[in-house]
Parts: sequence; C-alpha cells; structure tokens
Amino acid sequence: MALVMLPGLSALIEDISEEKKLPANVVEAALREALLKGYERYRRTLYIGISEDPFDEEYFSNFDVGLDLDEEGYRVLASKIIVEEVESEDHQIGL
Repeated sequence: MALVMLPGLSALIEDISEEKKLPANVVEAALREALLKGYERYRRTLYIGISEDPFDEEYFSNFDVGLDLDEEGYRVLASKIIVEEVESEDHQIGL
C-alpha cells in the first residue's frame, strides 16, 4: 500500500510521549493499533447496505501498520501466503 502522509507525525509522538510520560515506543504501538482498527472499520463500512459483513473476527489478523517517521506517514501491511491460485487477495499472493 502507498504511504499515507501524516505531517507532523514525529512531533505528535514526541508531544504525546512527553505529555503522558510514556516511552515513545509505547505511543507508536498505540498509534499503530488505532490506525489498524480504523482501517478495519473502514473496510467493514464498504459493505454497509450492500451485503452482509464478509469479514470474520480473525480476517484482519494478518494486517499490521508500519509507521515511517522519516517520511511522516504510515502503510497498512499484510502478511500473505504464496499460492498457485489466489482465493483471497488479502491473505494470499500468486506465484
């Protein structure tokens, strides 16, 4: 996925870390978790009124968020299994 820009990301993490007296890595982990939950909710809203929610509770378990503090943005990442015939583009990638 392309980098989604979050201008001021590094400063935001630093400010929250200082204000809440938390290590920066804890703030980063919480931010990654929140962004991932937001992505999951976004994907689920795409099916509202069209069809039943096609995602079970474990559907997004292979997804993660990568923060890029240098470029000030994030990417949603997915671990995938290599298969000959793809049945789920979110979980598999073809040879």
